Order: sequence, then C-alpha cells, then structure tokens
Amino acid sequence: GGATNIAARSASFRGNVLTTGGQNPLVRLYWGEADGGTSTWAHSSDVGVLGNGVFSSTVSGLEPYTVYYYRAYATNVAGDDWANDTTNFRTLPEPPVVDNDGGASAIGLTVASLQGNLVSR
Repeated sequence: GGATNIAARSASFRGNVLTTGGQNPLVRLYWGEADGGTSTWAHSSDVGVLGNGVFSSTVSGLEPYTVYYYRAYATNVAGDDWANDTTNFRTLPEPPVVDNDGGASAIGLTVASLQGNLVSR
C-alpha cells in the first residue's frame, strides 16, 4: 500500500490483491478526511476486476495540505474482504501564485520599481 505521486490536489492510491480465492475480485477504494474503517467513507471508486498483484489508482479533486485516509476493499462470489489497515497521507500545499498586474514605475536608466501581487487561492 501507500500513496504515491502525491500532489496538492491528487494522489495515486496503491494496494495489493494478495489472493483471489479462485475468481478475480472487483476492487474498490474508499477514502476521505476521516478513517471510515470498514463501513462509512466519504468517497469511493471502483478500480476494476483484478488478479493477484499490486495495483494503483489516481484520485483527483483532493484539497491541498490535507490528511486523507484510504482503504481497499475486494469482492467476488466467494465473499468480500477489507485491507487489514487504513493508510493515510497528506497532500502537498499549493505553491504561491503571483502576478505582475501592478506594472512598473519610477523607471530610470538602471533602476525601476516593479509592483506585483501575491494571489491566494
């Protein structure tokens, strides 16, 4: 498990199908800002029907510099199973945004005064 490619508004959630029980399961990821354990989560998405092995699914629409929790779930005709543990990570903060809308003034031969704005999101 573990999240990779963590950015301000997206991350790739990783998991591992350890055994299929004879039929490839439908794998679903659950995530949110609170650990939903094996019942209540804010968001979910189907990864697909998968065989044994590591999988990854990219999720977008996350908030910057926020802790998220996620857990994998698999189901087939034999039953269902949750990953043993919930995984958590923090998204990155968004970089500052600046503009040059203030223009330049007091322009001389070797100096000028430049105005800009720090724009928050």
